Amino acid sequence: MTIQSEEFNKLVANKMIEVVEEEAVYADIDSMIPKIFGSGKSDRASEEYFQISGMRDASAWGGKFVTKKQYPGFSSKVIFGRFANRSEIDPSLIEDKQFDVLMQQARDLRNSYDRKKEKLGVNIFANANSSAFDFQESQEGLSWANSQHLTLVPNVNTASGFSNTGTSALDPTSLAAARISLMRLRDSMGNLINTRDKLAIVSGITLSDTIEEIIGTDRGLYTDEGTINVHKGAYSSIPWVLLDDTSTTNWSLIRVNQTKKDLLWFDRLEPQYLAHIDRDTLSNVHSIHGRFGYLFKDWRFGYHNNVA
Repeated sequence: MTIQSEEFNKLVANKMIEVVEEEAVYADIDSMIPKIFGSGKSDRASEEYFQISGMRDASAWGGKFVTKKQYPGFSSKVIFGRFANRSEIDPSLIEDKQFDVLMQQARDLRNSYDRKKEKLGVNIFANANSSAFDFQESQEGLSWANSQHLTLVPNVNTASGFSNTGTSALDPTSLAAARISLMRLRDSMGNLINTRDKLAIVSGITLSDTIEEIIGTDRGLYTDEGTINVHKGAYSSIPWVLLDDTSTTNWSLIRVNQTKKDLLWFDRLEPQYLAHIDRDTLSNVHSIHGRFGYLFKDWRFGYHNNVA
């Protein structure tokens, strides 16, 4: 009688762990998360961020310094979730040395975890107008793309510069309008935000050809006059294929560097791979688990069009 050794099972498990770790580097899934989000760090169950207003303009010198008050802003909090998956490997696969199948199962397990991250990460744009957050608690209580943003600074008029959402389908005119609206957003003190940040258009893959045409044509875009295309070179394109699951027409214009400051992704616990033998079924049980979450600290990184 042949008894499958514990050492052999450990060797198989260790090899599958190597495959899972390799999959993290050479994954089939092209993760968009590091292209959009900044990286947050945490060793706690949650992280909370507090905003503070800017400062009012400097005063003309009148013989002494004048102290200008700053005001607290809205707070936001991310609470990390745990996600896990498990597979049971038929003992005959090991007995029959079906190692290619075993390695593919290891890859599939890692892909199942990474795919869940992508599906939740894309919600920052797929649900841009929704305040039903996946991981976040917001004192303001509004979606990041909203027409009624607020400020806690007294006597600031929010009638203009506090809306970052529209309903226009993508074309050269609506792109120009979105850029102007984004440039005319105001900070919590009511001051216009003047930055030299790079701009990018985030959309589903369906719109990517239209975007490339708008931002890549040199002259005569949709005209016969051969006029210079002002959009040429002014934007980059970030197509996110998962956005097509919710809309093939919605799109966002973002400040690239500011987005990485305001949108933070936390891998609170990097995915852990575990393996053991079920003594009742002789199956090799392989599992993966980890913790992650994300939040937006501020809404002024982008302008979103939820196309009517």
